[in-house]
Amino acid sequence: MTLLAFALPASIAAVGQVLLAWDWRIWLVIFIVGSVVLQHKGPVSAEEQASKVAKAAKRHQDAGDFQVVAVTGCTSGTGKIFAQVCARKGAKVVLLNRESARAAEALKDITEVAKAAGAPVPSAIPCDLTSFKSVHAAGEKLQAEFRESGIDVLCNNAGIMGFGDKATEDGCDIQMQTNHLSHFLLTYLCLPLLDKAASLHGEARVVNHSSCARVMNGPEFSNKLEEKYLLKNGGNLGGDSNTVMRGANFVRYQQTKLANVAFTYALHKRLQEAGSSVKALVAHPGVAPTEITQRMVGAGGAKDLELYPSWVTKFSIKMMYQSEADGTIGILRNSCDPAANSGDFYGPLGKGGGTGAYDNGERKGPVGLLKPEPFADEEAQELLWIASEAVTGIQFDVKARGRAGRDEQNAAKDAEHGAKWIPPYPGSEPEEPAFPTDADLLDALEEYERQEEEQQLQEVAYLLLTRGLRLLGVFDNGTDTQKTGPTAVELRRRRAELLLARGFTGPCMQEALSFSGPAAGLLRARALAKQGKWTEASEAMKEPGIREYARENYSDKFSLLVEVGARHMTGQIDVPMLMRAAIANNHYEIPGEAGPLRYQSPKLTREWIPGRGRGMIASEDIAAGELLICERPMDLVRPGDSDWAYGANLEEVLTQRLTARCLNEAQLMEDVCTLFDGQDPAGPGWVPHSWQTEDFAVPMPRGAGTPVLEYRLGRIVKHNAHRWPGCHPQTLTPMPGLGLWLVPPMVNHALECDSRPNTAHVFVGDVMVFRAIAPIKKGQEVLDRYSTPLADRFQWTLHTLAAHEMRDATYEAAAARWEEPALLVDSTSSELALSKSRKIMLESLRRMESKEPGSGLDAVSRDDYQELKDSYFAAAAETRQELQEGRLKELPLAPPEVRCLNLLCPLSFHFEGRSSCLELRAELARRVSLARPFHFGEVKLWAELFERFKKMEEAGATFSAEETTLRAEVDRELARCAEFWQGVGTLPASGSEGHQLKEEFALWVKGSEGFHLMWFSDFPLSKFLSGPPTS
Repeated sequence: MTLLAFALPASIAAVGQVLLAWDWRIWLVIFIVGSVVLQHKGPVSAEEQASKVAKAAKRHQDAGDFQVVAVTGCTSGTGKIFAQVCARKGAKVVLLNRESARAAEALKDITEVAKAAGAPVPSAIPCDLTSFKSVHAAGEKLQAEFRESGIDVLCNNAGIMGFGDKATEDGCDIQMQTNHLSHFLLTYLCLPLLDKAASLHGEARVVNHSSCARVMNGPEFSNKLEEKYLLKNGGNLGGDSNTVMRGANFVRYQQTKLANVAFTYALHKRLQEAGSSVKALVAHPGVAPTEITQRMVGAGGAKDLELYPSWVTKFSIKMMYQSEADGTIGILRNSCDPAANSGDFYGPLGKGGGTGAYDNGERKGPVGLLKPEPFADEEAQELLWIASEAVTGIQFDVKARGRAGRDEQNAAKDAEHGAKWIPPYPGSEPEEPAFPTDADLLDALEEYERQEEEQQLQEVAYLLLTRGLRLLGVFDNGTDTQKTGPTAVELRRRRAELLLARGFTGPCMQEALSFSGPAAGLLRARALAKQGKWTEASEAMKEPGIREYARENYSDKFSLLVEVGARHMTGQIDVPMLMRAAIANNHYEIPGEAGPLRYQSPKLTREWIPGRGRGMIASEDIAAGELLICERPMDLVRPGDSDWAYGANLEEVLTQRLTARCLNEAQLMEDVCTLFDGQDPAGPGWVPHSWQTEDFAVPMPRGAGTPVLEYRLGRIVKHNAHRWPGCHPQTLTPMPGLGLWLVPPMVNHALECDSRPNTAHVFVGDVMVFRAIAPIKKGQEVLDRYSTPLADRFQWTLHTLAAHEMRDATYEAAAARWEEPALLVDSTSSELALSKSRKIMLESLRRMESKEPGSGLDAVSRDDYQELKDSYFAAAAETRQELQEGRLKELPLAPPEVRCLNLLCPLSFHFEGRSSCLELRAELARRVSLARPFHFGEVKLWAELFERFKKMEEAGATFSAEETTLRAEVDRELARCAEFWQGVGTLPASGSEGHQLKEEFALWVKGSEGFHLMWFSDFPLSKFLSGPPTS
C-alpha cells in the first residue's frame, strides 16, 4: 500500500504519484491543452443550463400542470436550475433558503425568469435547515401564504457533503439535520398544504434528493442505516476526516443520503395506506460540478484535493462527469413527469441500467427509473421514522396530518355539528408573513438608491458649503468679521465633518484649525484616531469641554475607545483576553469592544530595503518574546461573507473590495498605498490628490474611475495579503479567508539563505500578533517565514512563493537534492549532495510508497516499518548534531522527513502500540521546534498531544512509564508555548491554575484550525484506548 493511501483514497494516491513524478514540460503541455479545451467549450451559464433542462423535460409536462412549487437549497446548482425551469413553465416558485446575499441574488435571477415567462412573482421564505426553530417558522409562513392554494410540489433539494463532526444548535449532526431531519420536519409541516393542492389538482408531490453515494465501497461503510447518526449525537460521530469519499465525514454523508431514500419509501407506504393523492418520489443527480463539492473542500472533507491545482480538479470534473443541467433532470421528472409513480427512484442509469446498488456507472447518463434500493428496506424505514420523530419532537401521523389540509374547508360544516376545528399549526391566527413581498422588494430598492444618493448628496453638500464660504469672502484676502462669524464657523465645521466622513483626515484637521472650541477639538481627535495616532488623539481629548461635547453630540463611547487605543499604543494589550474573546466568537473576529488594536513596537522603523520593498528594522535591541505587532485587518474576506466562495480567487475579491472602498475612504487609500506593489518606489505617487481649501469638489484618488487604480491595488494585494485560517460562522468548519493588514506585510519573508527567522506570528481571531523568537540586534531586519514547516512536499512552499512572485534558490536547491521535481521553468541543481543517512531514509521512504495501492497495512511488514523508522532517526540525529555544532547546510526539517513521520505514526500504532505512536507524534513537534520555534505548527502539535492525553485520562486509561514521561514533556512544552504567546510570564508548574491556563490555551489552539493534521487527529479515541501501550 502506498503510504499516501493512509490519507488519500487509493485511486487518488496512485494518480498523485504519477503527477508528482512528471516533468514540468508535461505539466506545461497539459496546462496549454486544458486551457484550450476549457476556452473552446466555455462555461455554461445558469440560463443555458436551465434551458437545456427545460427542453429535456418538455415531453414530460405541459406548462400550467402544477401551480405552486417550494424548493430548498436553490441559491445555486440543481436547486436553482430547477426553480428557473419551474418559473419558466408558469409555476409560483417558493425559495426556501438561509438568509444570505446569495439567496437574495437567486431570488433576483429567478424573478427575472418568471417575469419573462409571465409567471407569478417568486416568494422567498427564510429557512435555515440547521435549525428546527427556523424550519418551524418557515412552515408557519408557508401555511399563512398558501392556505388557499396549497403546494403542488415540495422539493427537498438542499444538501451538504463532507462536513466535519459538528453539532447543530439542536444537537444533531450537521449533515444529517441539513440533508434529512429538517426535510422530514418540513414535509410534516407542509403535508396539509400538499393535501390541499392534491384535492384541487388531483395530486401533489414530495421530491427528495439522494445521491449515488447512498451506498459506498470501503471498509468504513457498513451501508446499513444506523440509529446513532439520526439521534442527537452531533460532534461524537467519528471525528473529522480529510480525504474525499473516505473516512468519518463521508460515512455520515452516506448515512444522510441513504436516509433520503428510506424516508421516501416510508412516506410512500404511509401515504398509500392513508389513501392520499400525494406522491413521494426520490432522485439522485449523478455526479455534477455543483457548489456542494466546493463547500465539501471548504469544510475540510477533501484536503487531499488541495494537493493539486484547482484547474486540474475542475478540468477533470468537466471531462469525466455531467453538467449541473444533467443533474437536475431527476428531480424535474419526479416533479412533473405524468408517468412518475409514488415510490419511484430516478437517476442516471449509467452502465448498469440502474442496479439499486452503488455503481460507478450511475455518475452520468440518461435519467431513468432505478431499481429499488435494497439497503432502504422496511427495517431501515421503521428505524428512520421512529428516530426522526423523536429528534424533531413531532408525531408524524400521515393519515391525520393529511386530513388537516381538508379540515379547514369543512370547518363551517363541522361547527354545525358542534365540532371545533384545531389548526395544524400552533396559533389559530397566523402572524403576518415575514418573507419579502413586492412592497418589501421596492423598499429594499429604494434603500439601496438612497444610499447611492447619500454619497452624491455629500458631494453636493460640500459644493454648497464651499460656495457659501466663498460668498462670505472667507477665501479672499483681507479681514472681515463674516470670515470668522458664527455662520462661517458652522459652514466650516460641517465641511470638516464631510471631509472626515470621506477619510480626508489631514484636510479635516486643517479645516478645524480655522475655528476653536470643543467641536474643533473633537474633529481633530477623531481625525487622529482614524490615522491610528491614538496617543495624540488622547491628548486632544483632554482639552476642556471636549469629552462632554463628544458624549452629547457624537458618542458616549468615543472617549473610552481613545483611552484604550492610547494604552494599546504603549503595548498594554491583554493577549489572553483576546484569546478568550476569539474562543467566544468562534475565532471569527475580535469584537470592537476590545479596542482599536493597532500596535507597532516603538523599537521598529520602516525602511526601504532593495529587493524586498519596505521592511522592518530594529531601531533598538529587542529581547526574545517581546510583542512587536498586534493589529486588526484593514479588510478581510471571511468565509460566510456575501462575496466569499470556496475556490474563488480571493485576491480578486479583496481587490474589488478595496477598489470600492478606496474611492470613498481617503485614509484607507493612503494606508494601503504605503505597501509594496512590486515596482520602483520612485514611481508616481498614489496618495489622494492634494486638497485645496477653496476647491468646490471633494478630491478623488489618482486613477479613480480607470483600470489603473484597480491594477495598482491588485498588485498590492498580491504582494501583501495574508491567508487567514478562519472558519465558517454557521458550520464552524475551517475555511480560508484572505486579508490585508497594514504593518504585518512590512515584516518580510525570510528566505533560507537568510538563515532562521527572528520572529513568528499567530492569528487571534482576525488579529495578527507578532513576537520576537530570538534576540534582534539594533539595525537588524525583522524577518518571519510565512511558509509552513509542516509541508510534506517541496511543491507546497514553491507554489506559495511563486504566487507572491518570489523565489528561494536555497530551497530550490534542497528540492533538487531530495530529488523532488522543480515547479519552475528553468531547472535547479544543487552543488551539495544528500548525505548518506538522508539518502538511505529517502530510499526507504520511496520503497514504502511504492507498495501496491489499496493493499492496506498488510502490505507493510514489520521489517519494512523498522527499516524506515531506523533510517529516519539516523538522519534526524545527523541534523541535530550539525545544528548543535553550527554547521547545518541542509534544511532543519525537509518535507520528506515530515512525510516520513506522518506515515510512521499509524504504522507504529499497528506494529508497536500506543506509546510509540505518541512518541513519534512528539518527535514531529520537536523537529518543528528546532526548525521554527514557536511557529503555530509546533504549538498545535503540542496542544494536540495535550488534548489526547487529557481525553485518555478522562476515559480512565492507564499510562505506561514511557507515556507518563512523555506527558510531562508535553505539559512543559505547551506551557512554554503558552507563556510565549500570551506574554504572561512563567505558568505555575503544577496546580489547578497552571492546568486551567494550559487548557484554555489548548482550546484557543484547537479553534484556530489547530487539530487538522492527518491521521493522528482523525484516529478514534476508542481504538486508541483499546490498543495496548506496547505490543
